[in-house]
Amino acid sequence: MNEAEYILDFALKLSEKMLISGANLERVNDTVYRICDSYGCDDVHFFSLNCYLTLSLKDADGKRVTGQRCIRSGMDTHLENLSRLNQLSREICAKKPDPVNLEGLLEEAVNSKGYSVRTRLMGYLLAMSCLTVLYNGGWKDWITILINTVLIYLAGIYLKKTGCKSDCI
Repeated sequence: MNEAEYILDFALKLSEKMLISGANLERVNDTVYRICDSYGCDDVHFFSLNCYLTLSLKDADGKRVTGQRCIRSGMDTHLENLSRLNQLSREICAKKPDPVNLEGLLEEAVNSKGYSVRTRLMGYLLAMSCLTVLYNGGWKDWITILINTVLIYLAGIYLKKTGCKSDCI
């Protein structure tokens, strides 16, 4: 692979990881354009949906490369992971490491230990409790929302373990 292909591959993988972790499309687009710009790529065209990415760029030598990714794993808001990915993108733009090393840096950022299942569930329950109070819900509403939150959370864990994938449009 040449340098442009490493940059393209990294940008697409980073985009996918960011979307899966809960980033909005505008943030993902901005990140890709900044990374491509930092490596001197020209004529960059990036298109993103929640389930599909395509990137085309021309490197400093004028070589055009194009790639695409269909995102089949479901989204899971994971702000700690998203924070690590954002920090990685800032470091990449500032330090411009050798493109050959980009994939290793991405794997290192993604494979960091995250929150436990219990901690994440408690966060969801706290958020839903606050919304119940905000919308003037009573104690029956609160109980119902907490039960539904736990059931939805457990269903998400089950679907991930069984390999249920979202379809690309």
